[in-house]
Amino acid sequence: MSQTRARSGSSLAKKISQFRSDTSGERNLYPLVRDLLVTPAFGISLKSDQVVVDSALAGSRDIPDLTVFSTKGGRAIKTPDHAYAVFEVKRGSEVSDNAGAIYAEKKKYIKAGTRWFFLLDQEEVCKWDVMAQTEPSVARWEHLTEADKFAAFFSVLRPEQVALEEQLNAFIEGKTRFAFQSIKELGKNYFTDTIREIASILSAAVTHLVDTKVIPDLTAANSVLQQMESKWGPAVYDWNSIGFPIEFTNIVDEQIARSLPAGEILEYSEFHDRFTADVEPFVYALRIEKHLLGEYATRMGIDGPISLLKPRRTGSKLSDSGKAVESFIYETASLIVSRMLMVRFSEDHGFLKRYISNGGVEVFARYADYYSKPMQALLKETYRRSAELYRNLFDPNILDWALDSSDESLSSALLHAMYLLSRWDFKEIHGDILSGVYDHYLDPGKRRALGEVFTRPEIARYMLEKCQYDATKTVLDPACGTGTFLVEALNQDVTRLRAVGMLTEQTVI
Repeated sequence: MSQTRARSGSSLAKKISQFRSDTSGERNLYPLVRDLLVTPAFGISLKSDQVVVDSALAGSRDIPDLTVFSTKGGRAIKTPDHAYAVFEVKRGSEVSDNAGAIYAEKKKYIKAGTRWFFLLDQEEVCKWDVMAQTEPSVARWEHLTEADKFAAFFSVLRPEQVALEEQLNAFIEGKTRFAFQSIKELGKNYFTDTIREIASILSAAVTHLVDTKVIPDLTAANSVLQQMESKWGPAVYDWNSIGFPIEFTNIVDEQIARSLPAGEILEYSEFHDRFTADVEPFVYALRIEKHLLGEYATRMGIDGPISLLKPRRTGSKLSDSGKAVESFIYETASLIVSRMLMVRFSEDHGFLKRYISNGGVEVFARYADYYSKPMQALLKETYRRSAELYRNLFDPNILDWALDSSDESLSSALLHAMYLLSRWDFKEIHGDILSGVYDHYLDPGKRRALGEVFTRPEIARYMLEKCQYDATKTVLDPACGTGTFLVEALNQDVTRLRAVGMLTEQTVI
């Protein structure tokens, strides 16, 4: 064992010596630093694909010298929200002579998910804890040639630390900082990236839920339905009914019912009671199939029959059924995202106790562990509490169906989303920042595939101005979607009222 440690220490010393003595261009130093982080013998052992050299993050022109990404299930997550550490590398003793000024300039490389910032030259290494915002730890390379000391200094980058699973455990235990990311410092684009990332995470979880639960439940419901329909005629659905929403034609149609023997009418009641008990757990799936998908198809101008049970793709293109199902999945996830944003806004402004950020998650996790409850239960309770403040926003909705499941994948996705949102300071986030954010849920390719077109707020503002909109006129937007034109019109009215002194505490009340 001692011989193995000695050999690895010797190899480490040689690699550090190679790094320190290199006289070529600065970019030639980056792979040497990467080797120090990924070579197992040196004690950190990151995977090669999670240490990216000299590459811009999605949606950014800033190019860190190296980026270390978090992993999930051992696979790198290469998004700004999971850029766990960034490195800036200099030649000679440039950092040693001017670390503070360089850090101030290069802080722009810090992203929404960055926990550690490393600034190093060929003489020393500086390490900043971005979350704690403390003074940097500093080490000289000649003191890191021993494997134990090298591993200790860079231990914050060991795979178990960089793993998302470990970060989520720390979040559950209330050990992560919250409401610390400033939108003023990072910019709206990175906040939008977070929302898009969360929407993607939740959409994937809802898709999985549709495939593994909704479709099997629909298949089971159809089997029970077929038995009833063979005797009592086609099913008739009334989703606004106070009672059970499914009856059958032979009984509902008065003319047919009058022709049935009295004994058969009585028999129907017994059959229907048994049917109700058998199909009750699957009614939600029937409602999605028979009601919701039809609404999405109508909205998209699709005339043909659609179904969850039909293929979603024809070759590389979405089928008509696929478009309707994708839209249903997207809107289910979007409702969750929208409500989570409102909750986080209310938490940071003190309108609500902490439910889905630090504190609330920690308390719920203990309850969930004891009673085997998923994160869906926390979100449902959060909705209930939020409805006391914002009834129309949090009243029960048909798209809440996903929260009635105990699906582990959705529970994990919700926890992940809560963690990403917990970082942002929502006291800095107001209307003009949120305006248009929802339009970024889908990437442009999916928008085109679903036939959805979003108008950016500044374009809506321009169009209203060119139409000479004022408070005496009415805005009609039949395909309002997220309401961009209506919101911009309201903003103009509010601005006008404020300018003439009519928007005061008394007039608002």
